[in-house]
This record gives sequence, structure tokens and C-alpha cells, in this order.
Amino acid sequence: MTGLPPADAIGHVPRAVPASAVGWSELLLFLGLLVLVLTPVARVAATVGLFAQRRDGLYVAITLFVLLLLGATVAVGVLS
Repeated sequence: MTGLPPADAIGHVPRAVPASAVGWSELLLFLGLLVLVLTPVARVAATVGLFAQRRDGLYVAITLFVLLLLGATVAVGVLS
């Protein structure tokens, strides 16, 4: 005994999972990916605020450029 289900049982797994659970799993997967993508964006945006508070124009400009690149990357990913 290997602990694995028999090969013919694998095809029956989707029938055992209710359709509502499939929708929830897709939603949770989407939300998880959204959090993973938006975490760096939020971090860079917060850094812009901190540098602006310190009135450090050079680092505000650099961080805004990085934020622009992150936003463009997210936009391209969403539109494609």
C-alpha cells in the first residue's frame, strides 16, 4: 500500500467537490495573488511618503520612479 488513491479515483475528485467550493477556491487564489502583487506596491508607496516627510527630494523622485515601474508592470499584467 503506497498511501496514494487508486488511479481510477482521481477522475472522480471534481465530482466530490461541490461547485460552490470551486468558486471559493478560485476567489481565495485570486485574493492571495492580489495581496502578493500589491504588497511591494504598498511598501514603495509608503516609502515615498516617508521620504517626502523628510523632505528628501532625490529619494522621493527615485522611489516615485520605482512606483511608476511597479504600476506599469501591474497594468501590463492585468491587461494581457
